[in-house]
Amino acid sequence: MVYCTGLENRRAERLRGFESHPLRHNLRPEKSQIRSSLNAKLSTGLRGATTTRPALSFDRADRSYLAHRPPLSAVTRVRRAAKVRAFSPSHMRAYILNLEAATDRWTALSGAFARIGFPVSRVSAVEGAKLQLPVPEYAEAKYLWFHGRPTNVREVGCYLSHLAACRAFLATPDEHGLICEDDLVLGPDFPAVLEAARRWRGSWNILRLTGLSAGHAVRVRPLGGGSALCVNFGRLKGAGAYVVDRAAAQAFVDRLVPMWLPWDHAFDREWFFGLRAVSVQPFPISQTDSGFKSSIQGSSRRPLPSWRRGFTTHPYQAVNEVSRWLCRGVSFLRWKMGRPG
Repeated sequence: MVYCTGLENRRAERLRGFESHPLRHNLRPEKSQIRSSLNAKLSTGLRGATTTRPALSFDRADRSYLAHRPPLSAVTRVRRAAKVRAFSPSHMRAYILNLEAATDRWTALSGAFARIGFPVSRVSAVEGAKLQLPVPEYAEAKYLWFHGRPTNVREVGCYLSHLAACRAFLATPDEHGLICEDDLVLGPDFPAVLEAARRWRGSWNILRLTGLSAGHAVRVRPLGGGSALCVNFGRLKGAGAYVVDRAAAQAFVDRLVPMWLPWDHAFDREWFFGLRAVSVQPFPISQTDSGFKSSIQGSSRRPLPSWRRGFTTHPYQAVNEVSRWLCRGVSFLRWKMGRPG
């Protein structure tokens, strides 16, 4: 047999180097050691602001090649920072509906938003008790036929207030607006959940963040921390907080006047306007834990006689619920097929 002396010498040198290596009995050091070494060397490289690429040292004994990764270039750092800013709540404003006399509510909710650095605008709410009916924005006869209840002037004021918030949002160049009533409590995970939900902003026009019921929610996308985007197969009662894009706000301003349903009924029929709606479950904002008394529900009136509602209200409700199931069923299937947009 013929032996190569040079090859044997190189093998011997390699073995001697391995035997003298301090980690020869521990080929897989602790993750904390690798992480601390990596962070220290990366921070040193970033402070030096160098853009040269050092040669990689593939030492498999201590994995030290991980610590020799080149620092991020200035262009890469700017691009990554811009990507994070694209989902920052600072690019959205909260429009809080607030009556002139309800200063305690404004102080509580605006303070909660300020603590998380979320910009707010106050929308002066319409005080329904001071409305002099009839008003052009309210179709009372149609309201009686389809909603089946006598007029509640406070509901009319609430409806007009939400429209005013949509107009205030459309007057800005913002992509999305958060519309809030003033009797809310923000959950601790609200900023993170909102940021995660906005990553799917190309697949919805309305994002519901509160409700008085779950609305037969079916999860379609996880958001982390136990939260998920959901398609609702039932009516989601309440309109305490929701995000709209410009298409949804414009549709509301153009097509939801005059009023013939309460606001939480009217904008919960988004499929009639070619819009898409989802909700976040569990709700990241509470509409029931603030301790403030509702200014609308306390003045609700009894429905009209059942024989009268049977001719108009009940047929309308049946058609509405069937269309909800069909349209949101299609939306659910699109989410499951990976084509929600």
